[in-house]
Amino acid sequence: MIKKKEIKTTCSYCGVGCGIIIKKDINNKVFVEGDKEHPVNKGMLCSKGMNLHYVANDNSDRVLYPEMRWSRSHPRERVSWDTALDRAASVFKSIIKKHGPDSVAFYVSGQSLTEEYYIANKLTKGFLGTNNIDTNSRLCMSSAVVGYKKTFGEMNFSFKEKISHRQIAFNKLKKFSLSRKAVSSPIILVLFS
Repeated sequence: MIKKKEIKTTCSYCGVGCGIIIKKDINNKVFVEGDKEHPVNKGMLCSKGMNLHYVANDNSDRVLYPEMRWSRSHPRERVSWDTALDRAASVFKSIIKKHGPDSVAFYVSGQSLTEEYYIANKLTKGFLGTNNIDTNSRLCMSSAVVGYKKTFGEMNFSFKEKISHRQIAFNKLKKFSLSRKAVSSPIILVLFS
């Protein structure tokens, strides 16, 4: 049985920005579906978006409590959240004090939700004062970018040229949408549905 509460958010897998609805059942299992009212994807999701709930529900390989070693020669041991956070804060503080805010960086997961990215960016840029944050999403989507370039070609136009080349791009996109490859891209399906 699914609770009535739903949370609308954005899929975290790529930069397209598909709308998703997250629901939890009484056993705290997460379910995800496309948001039919969202203008980007109109409820459709790619295979990654459709399977987002598997990532959220599978915690078999997740760290569920903090572990720490006091030096490289010590083994890892389970510690309290307060101890772990105090240690992390003091190490960051000492590095930043000695070398400045750009001496630290974050490389965060590509499977976080938009709200989690927001918090990570607030911590990194707003609190620590560095722009050194990136996600796996950029690396993950680089192959998709290459695929789009091979399919549609390089389209580096000025604004005036974009208007005149819009029909060429539309024709290429229409031809692509008739192929089976289009099934993997909800955006292309939305354009031609």
